[in-house]
Amino acid sequence: MRGDLGGYVSYTLDRIEARRRHAIVAVAGPLANIATGMAAAGIPSLDKSRDLSAASAVATAFAILSVGMGLANLIPFDGSDGTRLLRYFRPARR
Repeated sequence: MRGDLGGYVSYTLDRIEARRRHAIVAVAGPLANIATGMAAAGIPSLDKSRDLSAASAVATAFAILSVGMGLANLIPFDGSDGTRLLRYFRPARR
């Protein structure tokens, strides 16, 4: 079974447990975005000064964008990870 993720990543899985593996691959991207965003959100708290430095501002912007991209990719539209996850949680047609 062959899958295509947005034209950038493609992978091949065998038929055995393919639905579950597709779901794992589909959830990995958004989870990575959200985890990276949460890690970047902690950077401004490391800034000891009270004013927002340039590095803290960039880290905050990166955190917002990263979490936003991860959540947007979970929205089910054609080619998104959200569509693959929706297909996984729906009962399989036989």
